[in-house]
Amino acid sequence: MIRWVTIILLLVRANSLFAQQADQMDRVIKQAFEIKRLQEDLDSAEVKIKMLSIANIRLYDTLKNTRSELASLVKFKLQKREYEDKLILKADSITLLKTAIIKKDSIIQEEKDKCQQSVTREKQKGRQEVFSLISEPYLKKSFDELISISSINTIDRDLKYIQEIPGVRDLLSDLGIYFRAKELLDKRLDTTAVDTLRARLKRIKRESRKLGELMEVVSNYKLVNNGLKEIIIRIDSIDNKENVIGQPKEVQQMKQNKVFIQISSYIFNYDFRFEEYPYLAKVILELMNRKKPNPDAEVEDLLDRL
Repeated sequence: MIRWVTIILLLVRANSLFAQQADQMDRVIKQAFEIKRLQEDLDSAEVKIKMLSIANIRLYDTLKNTRSELASLVKFKLQKREYEDKLILKADSITLLKTAIIKKDSIIQEEKDKCQQSVTREKQKGRQEVFSLISEPYLKKSFDELISISSINTIDRDLKYIQEIPGVRDLLSDLGIYFRAKELLDKRLDTTAVDTLRARLKRIKRESRKLGELMEVVSNYKLVNNGLKEIIIRIDSIDNKENVIGQPKEVQQMKQNKVFIQISSYIFNYDFRFEEYPYLAKVILELMNRKKPNPDAEVEDLLDRL
């Protein structure tokens, strides 16, 4: 009985010891896990520390660069201020120079204006002297005398320079009409132009023998021109009736005499003056030059010139 009790007590004690050891094992295992976890946290903390160290180094470098850039910026601001001060000084200098230039330009312009005025006065004086030299003969001579010493070229030339003198300008204008009417007589008859110039000649109110003579000549131009046409037609009719080629000289002379009688009668009947009708004079001379060596020479084509 005592033996069983002892055994039971031993078992109870053993079980108690085992339970104590089991508790100790649990604590040891828990401590091991805790140590492992702490070690891992420590390793993680070391990694973070290394990363923070690297970040700190980078931040330091950035701070260093930032300080360098800040120093450069401060230096730049100082230089900028210095440049701005210089620009202000230069701007002031430029303003002063501009003012001086404007003043000099004003002085130069004043001198130019004075010179221009002086030149203008001298030119005007010269023009007046030229006008006087050109206009003097026109004012002192009669219309007929001016006709004798002038031409359409001199009239047109002088008219350009003395437009400002009304009396002389009107005189030159009348002389121009006269000479243009003379030119008309050296051209083929243009009835419209003849009527226009005759009307303009009538409006000239000046004492002049030559003006009256020209008026008459211009007025008769159409009549004298038609008369010459009739003579050429008569001579052409003689040519159609008589052909003296190969005939004796006496026969040829007779026909030539008939032709020149027609020409002479025209000159006499119309009181034709070669200097008055230069264009018609050329036609008559052409007619005579053809008929003198050859009484049978054709003259009908001369009608196309009239």
